[in-house]
Amino acid sequence: MPSLLETAVYRHNLAIVKLLLDLDKIDPNTQSLLQQTPLFYAVEQQSMQLTELLLQSGRVDVNCKNSAGCTPLMLAISFGNMLMVKVLLKHTGIDIMARDKLG
Repeated sequence: MPSLLETAVYRHNLAIVKLLLDLDKIDPNTQSLLQQTPLFYAVEQQSMQLTELLLQSGRVDVNCKNSAGCTPLMLAISFGNMLMVKVLLKHTGIDIMARDKLG
């Protein structure tokens, strides 16, 4: 079952995402069955607004990995979304040397 935040991101509901991020009880790094966090879904949807909102919360692990060992940055690069890549690269702590399970 998807988390509340995951559902709000998936449905691109900015107001609810913002509301949920303000709640301490909500963990923005909760992973789905595929080990994807809400940040993955925002990047997957190529939503700059959602991605920036999640990153600005200061609670999101920008280097989280899914079941394939991919990070949100790797996903943005695979989509060829240069703007998304730039947004992710601006985030403090981004690991540009991360590797997936294939190396």
